[in-house]
Amino acid sequence: MTALWVMIAGALGAMGRFSLDRVIERAFHRPTVAGIVVVNLVGSFVLGAIIGASVHTGGGSPLPHLSTTTSVALTAGLCGGFTTFSTAMADTLRLFQDGRSGQALFHLFGTFAGAVMCCQLGYAFFA
Repeated sequence: MTALWVMIAGALGAMGRFSLDRVIERAFHRPTVAGIVVVNLVGSFVLGAIIGASVHTGGGSPLPHLSTTTSVALTAGLCGGFTTFSTAMADTLRLFQDGRSGQALFHLFGTFAGAVMCCQLGYAFFA
């Protein structure tokens, strides 16, 4: 049953990622990597917050008042479906192929560093 909930949450996360990416592209009036960057930063913050809640409340599940199934559905399913390493790397490759090496490097390292910082901020939220 846990696997089913992870699949459902993953589908919801993927739909959220797609929708937010499109909203941001429409705001820029052109295709942009900004949507995937925002998605990965927000997802990293939420995942960090869930992990931080687990560590700082002493619970066995990431959110102690939730079942293990719900916690796994939120972390692996929802956050996993919402964030996307593969799309971020494809965007980086596309920037390199378009001759925009500076933007590609900024995107690559900014995504990694930003995601780690957002995860830490989420984690610290419960410290």
